[in-house]
Formats: sequence, structure tokens, C-alpha cells
Amino acid sequence: MRARQAFSSSVGTKLLIALTGLALVGFLIVHLAGNLLLFVGPASASVPLKGQTLLVLPIISQIGELSTDLHTLSHTLHSSRLQLLGLRSALEELCAHIAKQHHVTVELGGGPLAPHIPPDIALCLYRIAQEALHNAAKHSGAGRIDVELTDNNALLQMKITDGGRGFDPGRASKGLGLASMRERVRMIGGELAIASAPGRGTTLVAQVRSVASTPPATTAMPT
Repeated sequence: MRARQAFSSSVGTKLLIALTGLALVGFLIVHLAGNLLLFVGPASASVPLKGQTLLVLPIISQIGELSTDLHTLSHTLHSSRLQLLGLRSALEELCAHIAKQHHVTVELGGGPLAPHIPPDIALCLYRIAQEALHNAAKHSGAGRIDVELTDNNALLQMKITDGGRGFDPGRASKGLGLASMRERVRMIGGELAIASAPGRGTTLVAQVRSVASTPPATTAMPT
């Protein structure tokens, strides 16, 4: 518990610093944009804007840097929480978050899991759940989403189902993050299947062979 609290405090501090920096950058952009508007007038009274443009460029660069920092911090946060909580507990928190954010019911079911799921597999399934739940909550129109996580003789399977409006997987193969989900599963030697049709809801199934083993104490969680 102390380790979890210390981690949350550390991440919270870093996130606060990053968001404060981003807010400051946003304020400066708004301020400079206002100054630029003051220079815009009739063609006969135009004023060179080169100096103002040069002031904006470093700020745009800083936004890019802050965005990268937040992305890295997000990966660190999720990886560390998986290490602290385990895959099922991390998914429980994710389901609760999606339910609260989108005002839908998200239920997590399934049986017990192996005590030590390889870190790359745990992270892959967590990322897929993030993407799939976000898509379902935002686009399906369903009032309920079910997540089932099972471990059958070292075959890990995660099934996410909604009874929403559905879609044509062939036409949406390059959208909704489907390509990135398939690539994630492929990289850990697993399979991803999606069954959906307009008006018939969507079912996503990701499965991968996992051999339970006790990881060394120094094992690092890939991001």
C-alpha cells in the first residue's frame, strides 16, 4: 500500500508539472495571437509579422515536447500500475473509469488468472482493452459493455462485447485503432478477431498463449 501511495504521489507531481507547463504555453499562445490580431489591418497599414512568427515557433516546439513528456508519463503510469495491481485489478479500474466517464455499465467477468502473466502480454491486453472500451463507449451507443478475461490452460483470452449499433469491420479496418490492436497482438504471438455488423453490436476477442512463470525481481515492464 505504501509503495502504491508513493508511486501515485510521484506520478501526480510529474503530471501536475507537465500540465502547468502546458497551461502556461497555452496562455502565451493566446496572448501572442491577440497581439498578432492588433497588427492585422488594411493593406495600406500592414506591419511585418516576421518577428511575431519567430516568437510563436519556439512555443509550438515546447508544446510538442510537453506532449511527448505526457505520452511517456502515461506509458510509465499504466506499466507501473500493472506491476503493482496485476492485470485483472488494472482492468477493473479501467472499466470503472470508462463507466464513470461515459455513463455506461461496464462489467468485468471471467475466472482466476495465472499468478504471473508475462509483462508484455499483460500490457498488450490492457492497451487493447483501453482502445476497445473507448471505442465502444464513444461510438456504439450501447448502454452496457461486457469484458471477460479467462485463462484456460495458459491460453489467455479477453472478450469485449457490446450490443450497440455495430459497424462493418471491412470498411473500418483502418479506423477505430483496429490496425494498431492487431499489430500489438501479433507482436506477442497472439490473435485478434472482431465480429460486428450494423445493428448487431460488436465482439472483440484477443487471445494469446501464456506460460505462467515467476519473473525476476528486476524485470522491467516494456512500454
